[in-house]
Amino acid sequence: MLKVMLERRMYIQMKKKQTTDNKKLIMLAAFVAVAMSVYQLYISLFPDISLMQQRAIHLGFGLVLTFLVTSFKKEGGKSNIDNAIKVLLISASIISIAYIYKKSETLIDNFGFPTTWDLIFGTLVILLSLEAARRVAGYGLPILTIIAISYVFLGPYLPGVFEHTGIQFERFISSMFLTTEGIFGSILGVSATFVFMFILFGAFLNQSGAGEFYIKFALAFVGRLKGGPAYVGVLGSALMGMVSGSGVANAATTGVFTIPLMKKVGFKPHFAGAVEALASTGGQIMPPVMGAAAFLMVDFLGVPYTSIIKAALIPALLFFITIFFMIYFETRKMNLEPVPEDQIPRLLPLLKEGFHHFLPPVVLVVLLTVFKYTPLYSAVITIGFIVAVSWLRKGQRMTPKQILNAMEDGARGSIVIVSLCALAGIIVGIINLTGLGLELSSMLIGLAGGSLMLLLVLTMFSSIVLGMGLPTTASYIILAILVAPALIDFGLHPIGSHLFVLYFGVLALVTPPIGACFYITAGIADANPLKTGMMSMKLGIAGYIAPFMFVRNEALLMIGSPIEILLALSTALIGTFALAAGAQNYLVYRTNILWRILLIGSSLMLIEPTFLTDLIGVGTFLAILIIQWINKKREVMKENRSLNEVI
Repeated sequence: MLKVMLERRMYIQMKKKQTTDNKKLIMLAAFVAVAMSVYQLYISLFPDISLMQQRAIHLGFGLVLTFLVTSFKKEGGKSNIDNAIKVLLISASIISIAYIYKKSETLIDNFGFPTTWDLIFGTLVILLSLEAARRVAGYGLPILTIIAISYVFLGPYLPGVFEHTGIQFERFISSMFLTTEGIFGSILGVSATFVFMFILFGAFLNQSGAGEFYIKFALAFVGRLKGGPAYVGVLGSALMGMVSGSGVANAATTGVFTIPLMKKVGFKPHFAGAVEALASTGGQIMPPVMGAAAFLMVDFLGVPYTSIIKAALIPALLFFITIFFMIYFETRKMNLEPVPEDQIPRLLPLLKEGFHHFLPPVVLVVLLTVFKYTPLYSAVITIGFIVAVSWLRKGQRMTPKQILNAMEDGARGSIVIVSLCALAGIIVGIINLTGLGLELSSMLIGLAGGSLMLLLVLTMFSSIVLGMGLPTTASYIILAILVAPALIDFGLHPIGSHLFVLYFGVLALVTPPIGACFYITAGIADANPLKTGMMSMKLGIAGYIAPFMFVRNEALLMIGSPIEILLALSTALIGTFALAAGAQNYLVYRTNILWRILLIGSSLMLIEPTFLTDLIGVGTFLAILIIQWINKKREVMKENRSLNEVI
């Protein structure tokens, strides 16, 4: 009995020690996260160190914070062993980054002639980046990076386009570690500047209460429509997308609120999950904040950020409008009811209380487009504006604690991007070092055999497959290097080519069988994941077609005269409406198989931007609409006559 009591006491003391250790670890992680945000804000305003040093410190913070907040195994493991591993990895990260910072001026001078310490720390930074990426994003990109590194040394033994002369270990480390062409290249530079600051912007916006306000606004604005919760999910996710730029985070945030509401008014669980997954995914293509990929696009193309968000606007609107059309037809088919009145906030009092939450995104766009400030400087100013404008409402003023929480959230939200960009820098460096990019581009064009449509289809499948296994940012980087150049060489607009690969990389999140977004929403909806994924594809069918439209019709990228843009937008809207009607088997009333084929066919005709195809597509749709409207009117008149005869 005494032995049992002693063992029980020892167990309680051990648990108390673990709890105390966990609290200390949480506090340390919070301190490092806030310090990272403070550093990023300072360096954005006062960039008084070299690019190499700036990127090295950014990577150092990212590595240390990653190892603090994650465990060696997902399930945790023994506390003492895990803590020992943390100490080892964090120490290695700090020492490696300190070496780079101190030797940054002479490191580049050592290019081609690395010292023993250069080789040791270069190898160590690569290994640390691989482990950090594995912890936060899974095995996909680390495995791809290891394959790429193996390719560097196995080149002489490979066949065909993959063969190269081979590269020595010293030269490889020199390129990856001693220059701004590998780990510390422009991709990590984008993470250290634009991407981090916009993640921090989203964190401040959320801490100010904007996220909750956007959902309430969507509920007040469209909740009274039949099937209102589905519209709330789409509108709320579109607004949240401007803040988070992350499909998975968006789905988890808004889905817990919108999906139960959708189910409550009669939507099937898999439909509710599909709507939320699709709308949340669309956040990554919704200007003005489109996630990390948009900023990387700026770096790849060397164009202003405003050019990217301008080109992305119409395709993004078409994406969300089509989902609205799909919901409208589903609601008509099922005759669903709106949200109960007692659950809908009043719009005017809500706007009076929280209108200021709309101002930060507007200020951001004005700074970018009117004042022509850089995205980095615009984000910093807007963060300050968020804090200042919160003081307009007495009960909503951001406290010092909320500001610190925003800094912590922003840094924590960046750690995935930091490690992914480090590995992506290695992959891009290897592609440039071996000349693989040019070879694959030529091979793709050769496989297409001169057919643009075949090249686009090959690119679409490549993007979706890669997007299923990798985070959107990582898949976009690889596709932008390997695939997008082939589209550009074929004569397509550079922005359109990059948006094409980005779209399908994003849509991989809702494409079965492995779509991260629909798995999350299916769990919330208590629905079958595969069924939810198939419904996501059906509802988002316009997202799979829109890229084929905007690469062939640049007016949809807002390139051209106002008349050309307006005409392209008009035909695109008609096409998406016809497509939604065909997909949902409903227009004025339920359609038969012939009407359905004609509706989908008319929408596909509008992909080709010619007068004849537009005429056939629009003409066919209008003919079906008029015929159904006349038939419906006759049916109503017949029912009224029958009713009068009975009376």
